[in-house]
Amino acid sequence: MKKTLLPILLWPAIAMAGDFFGIVEYKPSNFTEQAAAPFYYSIGKELRFGESINESSPILFEGKFSDKRLEVFPSPDQKKAAVVSGGDLYLVEVGKPALLLLRKVGNLEPRNVRVGEEFYKYTMLQWDAHSQYIYIARDKRKKRVFEQSFSTDATLVHIDVSNPTCIDEVIQDFRSLKYFFVGDDFICFDYALGNGDVIWKCSLKGNIQPMKEGGVEGVVLQDGTRIDGRIFLSYGGGMYERDIWLSRYGFSLSESPKGYIGFYSRHKQQVPIFRIRGGLNIKGGFVHGVTQYGCSVLAGGRYALLNVWHDNFKGQLLIDGVSGQYRELPRNTRVHQNLNSSNYENVIFSMTGTTWPEFLPIGKHRFGSFDQIE
Repeated sequence: MKKTLLPILLWPAIAMAGDFFGIVEYKPSNFTEQAAAPFYYSIGKELRFGESINESSPILFEGKFSDKRLEVFPSPDQKKAAVVSGGDLYLVEVGKPALLLLRKVGNLEPRNVRVGEEFYKYTMLQWDAHSQYIYIARDKRKKRVFEQSFSTDATLVHIDVSNPTCIDEVIQDFRSLKYFFVGDDFICFDYALGNGDVIWKCSLKGNIQPMKEGGVEGVVLQDGTRIDGRIFLSYGGGMYERDIWLSRYGFSLSESPKGYIGFYSRHKQQVPIFRIRGGLNIKGGFVHGVTQYGCSVLAGGRYALLNVWHDNFKGQLLIDGVSGQYRELPRNTRVHQNLNSSNYENVIFSMTGTTWPEFLPIGKHRFGSFDQIE
C-alpha cells in the first residue's frame, strides 16, 4: 500500500513546483448533504454514523493513541462494523458500547507477540453475506518471520456476532492469502503447496477438495461436483478504488475544453462541476491530483467524496452531483461502506490469468490507476 500511495500524493507537488496546480476558480460552499442511507465514516480516529458528515455528531468509537488510522470493516447490511484499533478487534453497533472481540490483531510490534504465540491477520478479515459472522485468519509467530504469508499454522476462524465469545475454527492449514464464499456453506481459498505453486481449494464444513474450475456464478470441484451460486466477497480496496466508485454512479474525470481536466456527474455531462489544472510529474506523466485511494460515493449516488492534493486544497472534498456545489470536509475524513459481489455486478473471476475475484470499474476513464495519461 505505501509503495503505491506515496507517489500519488507526492507527484502533484513535484509536477507543478513554482506554478499553480489545482482547481480553477476554487469556490467551496456550505451545504448539508442527505445520503439515501446512513453510513459509517471517520474523522481522524473518531468513528461516526449518519446520513451526513458532521464533526459534531456522536462518536461511536475512538481509536487508540498508537493508531495511524482506524481500520473499519462494515458489515454487508451496513448496520455493524468490525474495527481494528491498538492491536485489538472490536464490534461496533449504533446505540451499543463497542465490544472487544480479539486481542493481538494486525500489524503488531514483534515485541508484543512472543515466538510461538498466536495473533490474527486483520488484512484477511471478511464478513459473510448475511452479516452474521466475522472471518479472520489466526496464526503463530515464527522465530524469524512475523505475520508470514503462507503458514502451516494458520487457521481460518469465525466469530458469530450474536455469540461473540465463541470462536470456531473453520479451516486448518490455511496457507492462504485470498478466499471467498459460495452460497452459505462453501469457502474457496488459494493454497500454497510448498513448492512455489498455488492452487485453489474449497471447503464444506471441513471436507476439502481441490477446485477444478471457477467463475462468478459458481465452481466445479476436482471430482466433478458443481457448486452453483454467485461467489460472495467484499471489496478490500485497491488500485481501482476511485474509478470503481465514480464510474458506478456516473461521475468522471476527463479532458474539458482548453486542456483542463473536468470533473463531471451524470447530471452535468456537458459542463464540468469544476476544472483542474494539472501538470507533468518527473516521469513525464500527467497528474490531476485526485488520488486513487480514499475516494467514495455516498449511498444514493448523489454525493462524491474526493481525496485531492492541490495547491488550493489538500484533503477531502464532498461534491453534490446535482447542484454542482462542493464543500471542504474535515481533514482525514474517510467513508466506510461495504462494496461486495452482491451489490456490485462488475466482478470477474478466472482460473487462468486473473486468479482472484477482481472488482473492476463499470466505465472507462481517461486516466489510469496512477493518474497518468499514457
